[in-house]
Amino acid sequence: MLWVDTLKLNDEGEREFKSRWVIRGDKDPRKGLEVATDPCPPENIRFMLLAALSSTGFDPSFISTIDVDNAFLQAPMSDTVYVIPPKEHPDHGKAFWLLQKCMYGLTESPLLFQRYLESKLIKHGWGKSPLRGIWWKLSKEAEVVALNGPAASHLQEIMREVECKEIQPLQRYVGVSYDVSQDEIWCSQEMYASSLNDRGVRPLVNPIPDAARKQADTSLPLNKKETKAFQQSLGELSYLASFTRPDLAYGTSHMAQWNAAPTVNAFAWLQRLVS
Repeated sequence: MLWVDTLKLNDEGEREFKSRWVIRGDKDPRKGLEVATDPCPPENIRFMLLAALSSTGFDPSFISTIDVDNAFLQAPMSDTVYVIPPKEHPDHGKAFWLLQKCMYGLTESPLLFQRYLESKLIKHGWGKSPLRGIWWKLSKEAEVVALNGPAASHLQEIMREVECKEIQPLQRYVGVSYDVSQDEIWCSQEMYASSLNDRGVRPLVNPIPDAARKQADTSLPLNKKETKAFQQSLGELSYLASFTRPDLAYGTSHMAQWNAAPTVNAFAWLQRLVS
């Protein structure tokens, strides 16, 4: 186990550190674990928002969100797993710990939490919709196809089963910001894009220089830490390009040539693209 600081984007668009104990998943000797999850893509969120906005009598209160508090720590383990206590604990070197709940860093934690949450939704009459990652609750009245209304009561139902933070208006989901009003729902990645580079660098006319060619790159390879930073930055830009910034698509695709083995020059060129 390790104490890890992770950099996260908060609701104000600022990056902040969050600290937690995590499992060294890279040291897990188990093989063949089922780990695939069923996340909700942003385009499905936008589809549901459009459906809500088009409904009769729509009101912004129809759309609210809750953030599950320390999600993985609420899901029970499905397998017997022992871990070495952290060095800071007196048990280190003397005993192993048996995990009762999932922990961050454990390979199967995302899937186990997903199943845990789904079991609670099913308990209260929710079911999977045809859209991946979207669940809905069908009306018990045969003649009613869909019901519209404030979301708070449904969220409170979930909050009685799963520990969550306070109910909030929809503001941001996986890098996309939302502004919900009576007549429109505005979707934007401006906050996400700004967070990638807050150094105030003036945009370049040609962010990818003509010299950026892999076969001509003879610069030194990056170390492990720099490689991780390169891959993370490239991934963030690629995500941005795929949804709201197609002008970045060529640059991110070009720089992907170096993803497996980035170099000093490649990192410099990628930073030009970020700026």
